[in-house]
Amino acid sequence: MSRIPLREALRTLHAEGLVVIEPNRGAICRPLEARGLASLYALRVALEGAIVAAATERFVDIRGETEALGVEAKAARHAVM
Repeated sequence: MSRIPLREALRTLHAEGLVVIEPNRGAICRPLEARGLASLYALRVALEGAIVAAATERFVDIRGETEALGVEAKAARHAVM
């Protein structure tokens, strides 16, 4: 991986207050307070719930398409035989 994207990512994390950049030492994760951890976990729970819901909807959509392709494949196999 190139150093430039990594450097930019660290600068973004530093701007958001998640990383402390110390000259000649590098980047260090900022210690989190209990209140900050609780907020992060609440956000994580909300995001994971939304992601699971979106994935479930997509799975149902893909399942229908996959079943249709399976029927077509069976028909094509029988037509060849």
